[in-house]
Amino acid sequence: MATAMSLRIIFFEAYCWLSMACAFPSYAIGGPLLVFAQIPLAGLACVFDWHVSDTLRQNADRIVAHGLAPSRFHVFCDIGLLLITSQCLNVSLAVMSGCYEAEAHYDWPLFLHVVLCLGLTEIVFTMIHQYFLHGTKLGGKIHELHHTCRPTSFTTTFLFHFWDSFAEFILPQLAMAMFGIHVLEDPFSLYCGLQIANLWYSVGDHSENLKLGHYWHHQHINSNYSVYTNLPSKLLLNNKPATDCVRELVFGKMRILKQGRRQQ
Repeated sequence: MATAMSLRIIFFEAYCWLSMACAFPSYAIGGPLLVFAQIPLAGLACVFDWHVSDTLRQNADRIVAHGLAPSRFHVFCDIGLLLITSQCLNVSLAVMSGCYEAEAHYDWPLFLHVVLCLGLTEIVFTMIHQYFLHGTKLGGKIHELHHTCRPTSFTTTFLFHFWDSFAEFILPQLAMAMFGIHVLEDPFSLYCGLQIANLWYSVGDHSENLKLGHYWHHQHINSNYSVYTNLPSKLLLNNKPATDCVRELVFGKMRILKQGRRQQ
C-alpha cells in the first residue's frame, strides 16, 4: 500500500513538471493553437491534485469558510481561469520579446545570462512580496486568498487574486524580459529564463511533496519572502514589515472560526 502511494506521488510530481514544461515548446511546434491545446494537460494535473491528497479539498473549503469565494465551484473556476491566462501570458511575453526567432547558443554566456535573469526576478519578486503584499493592508487583502492555502499543493499556483498574480508574477517576468532584451540583448537566454521561472513558479515552490522554502512560508506565513532561495529575505530581514498583514488576516479568521465552533 505504501509503495503504491509512493509511486502515485512520484508519477503525479513528474506529470506536473512535464505538463507545465509543454507551454513554451508548444508554440514553437504548432503556434497559438497548440498552446491552447496543451493547456488541458496542466488541467489534468489539477484533477490529479484533487485525488492524490486532501490538500486541495481542504484549501478550497477554507477559502469558502473565510469568505473569499462563495463555493468550491467558484474556487475551481478561479483555478481554471488563472491556469489559462498565465500560460497564454507567459508564451505571449516570449513571442513579443522575439525569443522564438532567436538563434540558440549553448555556451557560458547562456548560463551567465540565465542566472542574471533569474536573479533579477528574485529581487523584484522578493521586494514586491515583502514590502507590498505582506507589508501593506491593501497588499495583504489581495494576497490573503493565496495564503489561505495552508499547506500548498500544485493548484495553489493558480489560486490568486488577479492583482496579486499581476504583482507577484507578471511584473517580475516583465522585468526579466526588459532586462534580457534591452540590457543583455540575448532573447535566447531570456527564453530559457522564462521557461525556468515558469516551471519553478508553477510547480517547484508550491510542491506539497518537495516541501521547499516557499512551502513552509505558506505553512507558517514566515519571513521567507523570496522564491528561489532564502538569501534575499535574509539580507532584507532587518527591514521586514513590522506587521505581516497577511498573517494577521489569515490567522485572525482562523481564530474567529475556532471560537464560533466552540460556542456551538
